[in-house]
Amino acid sequence: MNNKKVIIAIALLFGICFVFSLTFAYSTDESVLENKFKLGEWKTVYTEEFESPSNWVTCETIDKTITVKNESDTDVAVRIKLEEQWLSKDNEPLSLYSNASDVRMAQINMANTDKWEKRGAYYYYNINLRANETAVTPISGVTLNCDANLNDDVDYAGGTYRLKATAQTIQASQKDKWTANLLYDATAAKTRGVDMAKGVNFAKAPQHLVYGGAGTTTADNGVGVITYHRTASSTHPVYYYRGDVNDNFVIWRNYCWRIVRTTTSGGTKIIYSGTVSNNTCAEMGSYIADEVSFNSGGGHYGVAETGYMFEEGQSAKNTNDSVIKKEVDKWFKNNIILGEDDLEDTVFCNDRSMYRDPYMSGYYRLTKSYSIDTYYSAYGTYAPSLDCANEVDRFTRDKANGNGDLTFPIALITADEATMAGACWSSCSEDIPNDTQYISYLTKSNHQYRNYYTMTPEQQNYLFSIRTGRDGLWYDWFSNKQVVRPVVSLKADTRYTSGDGTAANPYIVEK
Repeated sequence: MNNKKVIIAIALLFGICFVFSLTFAYSTDESVLENKFKLGEWKTVYTEEFESPSNWVTCETIDKTITVKNESDTDVAVRIKLEEQWLSKDNEPLSLYSNASDVRMAQINMANTDKWEKRGAYYYYNINLRANETAVTPISGVTLNCDANLNDDVDYAGGTYRLKATAQTIQASQKDKWTANLLYDATAAKTRGVDMAKGVNFAKAPQHLVYGGAGTTTADNGVGVITYHRTASSTHPVYYYRGDVNDNFVIWRNYCWRIVRTTTSGGTKIIYSGTVSNNTCAEMGSYIADEVSFNSGGGHYGVAETGYMFEEGQSAKNTNDSVIKKEVDKWFKNNIILGEDDLEDTVFCNDRSMYRDPYMSGYYRLTKSYSIDTYYSAYGTYAPSLDCANEVDRFTRDKANGNGDLTFPIALITADEATMAGACWSSCSEDIPNDTQYISYLTKSNHQYRNYYTMTPEQQNYLFSIRTGRDGLWYDWFSNKQVVRPVVSLKADTRYTSGDGTAANPYIVEK
């Protein structure tokens, strides 16, 4: 066996130490190539480390051109994944974004983007790489952001930035295997049809009793994976799990999660469900924190206290973090931050839109409250919505598709998502078939008869919450102390290495 490994060392030293570790697929052993091509993959490793000038300063770019050469006699497909990490001088993980100025501390500079297509976490070379040909990767260098201020961002002073670029090759005829075992596809394959076409009634439990002259029967009101009607013709329809299902468990970053739904970008939204035990998950959901209020404040009959971020006295302004956001961000930073690159920057909706109540002069109500309350009281035909009308309410990490006010790509579930999951208004649980059945997987929890907040305001000073046990959607005063179950969204190219989604055999997501 004659494997090659090339190591080039360069160190970056200027107040902050930067280390770039670049990993590439490569091998010259013909027997190894033949064996691995039978499996459809060809992977070996290069590692490069390099050093900056001692006078490197903000706005200055360290140039680097990286190439991938095909030294086999077979056409291959190529893709490259970039993974960044910041560590403090005490080796504690830091966000990729400045705490003081809300910009990326390090900016990766891209080139040759006409030859590479970004899909999920990978850049794919848009033509096959022929024998003995070389492809120049899209990386041209890294710049310490011009807007980075180390006087304000003291956590980064003396810290370490690492960039790992992993290039993978696969026999061109087998490149479809790169999209095998996508988590999105695993959910899509289970769909039972479109909710409106199936006549799903969101005011009723997913499985409930029907009383009539022929006796009592049990109705199937959309248990399983259902397609959201407004996205049915999209490139990536939204599929959601509904009812007391047991096939939406995921292990990601050594925690158990439940799949809530997919996104129109092909991502997968998941809610925290507990810790892992021997690669299995408990059927009863858990939480990251207890006795946490949504917010603190005066309760001045406005919507400030129901904001995921807020400013006292303002209807919708994102100046200060809510109490629950601080708790969620702290947990993410201490436990999940190394998985930040696995997540898409999806919208988390904190719908604070208002309208003037036609029956009460001078009184305003939250639009969502009116829609949901009227719907449940009248048992009408209102369907949950994934729209989020106001930019200020669309919480995202980047301003490209929302308000850009999130510190990390994590927040809470919405009342609409809970309704889609089967957690209908609490009184609907009266008609579920038996005492051992739950209305939804969201109410199946080891914190029985405790609530956890959604991020959807119900009215002034109240938010919709999910009541565990045999109940469903409820509401809580903003200062009530409850348990916390956060939500993240995995990127479109997220794959699982094994599992069928059950608690005993969860989907295990590759890192």
